[in-house]
Amino acid sequence: MLEKHIGTAELCERIGVTRVTVHRWINNKEMGFPRPALIGGKNFWPESVIAEFFANARA
Repeated sequence: MLEKHIGTAELCERIGVTRVTVHRWINNKEMGFPRPALIGGKNFWPESVIAEFFANARA
């Protein structure tokens, strides 16, 4: 089964930040935020990658 991917808008809604914040995180290499896949000119992340990033960030 294919893993669900989430776009920038859904990511922002889930974690309560703006698109600008997400783009800052993407461009901040020291933060280590996962790089998105570009599909049709839009950013998408596998759900598991985002969940793992925030789980590790809290640890």
